[in-house]
Amino acid sequence: MAEALGIGYSHIPVNWDNPAITDLEEFMSVAAANEDKVILVHCWLNLRASAFVYLSRILGGDFDEEKEFAVLQEIWSTHPGYEIENVPHWRRFLSRALSEYR
Repeated sequence: MAEALGIGYSHIPVNWDNPAITDLEEFMSVAAANEDKVILVHCWLNLRASAFVYLSRILGGDFDEEKEFAVLQEIWSTHPGYEIENVPHWRRFLSRALSEYR
């Protein structure tokens, strides 16, 4: 439907229980290919999307990691039980991605 309206669309299915570095790489590639455009990044609860935006901002730009992480925590805190500290596999994924791409 988006493409019929002239809107580009990239679907990157990210397994909630097992986020992969290859998913992040695809996300960053799509974002880089569209850096001259306004893009909308979304997922069901804005958890995966916000995590990927956080990582791309830290890894690809000149952003303050502490401030960006506070934003990520704020977004995740809007869903009780899904606060970032309650989802250890996503904390591990974030740490792994940051250590592998710095």
